[in-house]
Amino acid sequence: FVCCISNFAQSQLMMLSPPPAWDKLEISPLGVDPAKFTPRPFREQPIPFEVLCVGRLVPVKGQFILVEAVARLIAEGRQLRLCLVGDGPDRQGLEDEIKRQGLTGQIILEGAVNQDRILEFYTRVDAFVLASFAEGLPVVLMEAMIMEIPCITTHITGIPELIKTGNNGILVAPSDIEALAKAIAQ
Repeated sequence: FVCCISNFAQSQLMMLSPPPAWDKLEISPLGVDPAKFTPRPFREQPIPFEVLCVGRLVPVKGQFILVEAVARLIAEGRQLRLCLVGDGPDRQGLEDEIKRQGLTGQIILEGAVNQDRILEFYTRVDAFVLASFAEGLPVVLMEAMIMEIPCITTHITGIPELIKTGNNGILVAPSDIEALAKAIAQ
């Protein structure tokens, strides 16, 4: 048998295999440790509003879209700060864009963080945002969800199996900067 982490993953394998083999595809969803990732305190009137994104700094993760959405909200006068946790080949380009927009005080590139430090980032945020163009089933999204952090992400691949708009988060179309900015503002 083949263990699939989501219905989406199963569908991709079904696309590549003959129908008689489909009964060998089992779904076994991923999970996170609820003893380690516990709900964090809710901030009633957060100023600045703290936004977190965790992921490799690569084109598929859509961090440039997120930076632009945050830049638009700041230009509207909203007080918010974005922390990007992760590293990768897009780091220099993101640094350059953040400097070009004059947002070095509001958008922080934290760099790579070991799993033993990730909790400190989750515990101090008001929203978690993942602006990806492609994903499987993001563990970072599950970590944020179990900590009861409002999640905003894209309506792609396996993510709609986790997030339902209006129920436990907000889904937006990938690459839609305006919709992403509105969801963060909401």
